[in-house]
Amino acid sequence: MTTLYELYKSSDPHGLKSSAVPTWLVPIAELYAEPGYNIRDIDWDQIQVLRDAFIAGEPVPPLSVQATAKGVKIVDGHHRYYGAVMAIEAGFNITHLACEDLSGTEADRLVLMLSRLQSKPLSALERAVAYLRLHNLGLSNTVIARRVNRSRSDISRHLTLLACDEELLAMVRTGDIAATTALALSHEYGGLAVSIVRARLKAVKAMGKKKLTRNDSILSFNAIRAGRLMELIAEAEVKQIPGGFGTLVVSEEKLREILSIVRQYRIAAGKGSTSGAHAVQFSPPDAFPLAKVDIIRSSGIKVWACAAAAFGDKAEYTLLESKYAHLWAADDVEQPEVVVVLPPKWARVVQRKASGDSKSLRRWLDGWFGDADVKEEMFERFSTVAAETREERGLSMDEFLAVAGRTRSESWANIRLLRTEIREVLTLDDKGKQE
Repeated sequence: MTTLYELYKSSDPHGLKSSAVPTWLVPIAELYAEPGYNIRDIDWDQIQVLRDAFIAGEPVPPLSVQATAKGVKIVDGHHRYYGAVMAIEAGFNITHLACEDLSGTEADRLVLMLSRLQSKPLSALERAVAYLRLHNLGLSNTVIARRVNRSRSDISRHLTLLACDEELLAMVRTGDIAATTALALSHEYGGLAVSIVRARLKAVKAMGKKKLTRNDSILSFNAIRAGRLMELIAEAEVKQIPGGFGTLVVSEEKLREILSIVRQYRIAAGKGSTSGAHAVQFSPPDAFPLAKVDIIRSSGIKVWACAAAAFGDKAEYTLLESKYAHLWAADDVEQPEVVVVLPPKWARVVQRKASGDSKSLRRWLDGWFGDADVKEEMFERFSTVAAETREERGLSMDEFLAVAGRTRSESWANIRLLRTEIREVLTLDDKGKQE
């Protein structure tokens, strides 16, 4: 591979000068930026800061470059280069820029761009694109993780992010939603994620928020309820009616269950109750009134009556109790949803068990992951699948973790793959018992 020294050693027609440090002062006219090569999106505010630094005579780190037949290609330092160009356009005299020569493979250059501390920090999407370029060069997730000093789960998580819907990625680029939230919603809801984010984003912006957080976007309409809704529809009888229309015929009991699931989705998505005349509007999950007087004043006597019926007449309720009361009051009067309220003693037992399960899961994840953000994301994913497995198979958290430990860790970054792996292990166990 050609180096800067080899490019200019025979003669010096371009005015190349060596500096006191192991860099070269390259004529700025010889430098060029290849379109689409930089893994960072161009930030013109950052460029203006660097322009001012050049004009003020402040030290600017050298560019990392590669000598090519076309000239001297910038590998790392695009913002510094454009800052220098803007300084020249402003009348400041810059003839040369300090550059360091890069050797090695294309993968080596990408790793350098990922690891340069003085460069503009990478966004999640920019990092994901860089990982994909390394992956396309033939590097495995394990090798990439070692080269960039990150965990394998971090590499897998970023690569999976690129599989999200383009509209969802556009919202990540504009800052309307965090990359981790987009990834979690895409894992959970698949093709529905975009419509869910669109609806919730509109709702939170109406409340004065600028960004959709994970808590804002979590829907109670989870995979279990979605699956149950599909079962109910599949069991319905199809009948043709005059006018070229068809109708689904179900029993009254199943109709109530279908309407209940639809109602839960509408409430969670910020669309209110399915009943117009009897709809009760209530606050977002982080703003349920807790005091009795506040519930009556902001939500009405009906909501307080539901709270009193379930938990007794109290001056102040917990957030969970207030949420139950609001959901109960929002039910259709003609087709009310049954709400089971545990006696205080049993409620405490359930809460203690859930708390114990969470601690067991967190201890288990501590043995696998060091990054706090990765552990939190894994905790949410494993908690969801553990709850589903408990409902389907009756497994305790310890039993679930024993099964999870036998699955491929590569599947843990995707909730659908994790579900599939868990089911496959349980199926093998069932076959073993039968034999």
